[in-house]
Amino acid sequence: MTKIMIVAGGPLGLSLPLEDQVTIGVDRGCVALLEAGLPLDWAVGDFDSVTAEQREQIFVAAKHWVELPAEKNDTDLEVALRIVLEYFPQGDVVVYGALGGRLDHSLANLFWPSQSEFISLLERVRLVDAENQVVYRGPGWQQLEPEPGYDYISFMPEPATSLEIEGAKYALNASNYFFKKIYGSNEFLDRPIAVKVEKGYVIIIYSRDRE
Repeated sequence: MTKIMIVAGGPLGLSLPLEDQVTIGVDRGCVALLEAGLPLDWAVGDFDSVTAEQREQIFVAAKHWVELPAEKNDTDLEVALRIVLEYFPQGDVVVYGALGGRLDHSLANLFWPSQSEFISLLERVRLVDAENQVVYRGPGWQQLEPEPGYDYISFMPEPATSLEIEGAKYALNASNYFFKKIYGSNEFLDRPIAVKVEKGYVIIIYSRDRE
């Protein structure tokens, strides 16, 4: 299965992996890819956050590019995901630089599955920064394994709906249910965790404290 790395324009906080993968730079994320010595297969964005010199370097280095208008209804990440849908529909996607910058950008990136056109990518996209990995699961019971190096796991149903959690330090079911927008700071025990939403999807955040 094709591996795809999308690098958005937010802070990274960690080194980009040097692997054999398709690379998509989103606006200033193109600069991060080039500075890391990685190829730039696709460049996407309005490039309003780079200098004229960096813009020229991006266009020379990129094998393909999609230049967007500054005023648009879609986020740059959504356009990058459309490239994945069109050219790599079975690919596994890891997104860096999507979190931790402007809050409105981070939230828009976090809730990308709310656009129904991306539903086929739901379980194949992962957002990563220095302290977090974010994955997504659809309705029904879903089994989750621990991620090495991450101490906590949190759950956010979207849209807000009932959630069940089994096998975690803090279980949640009909007998003890309470509503929260996000159920944070749960932990694995000695077995996988199972979660269930009836509709929509659940955002799952593996996290660790900053060193």
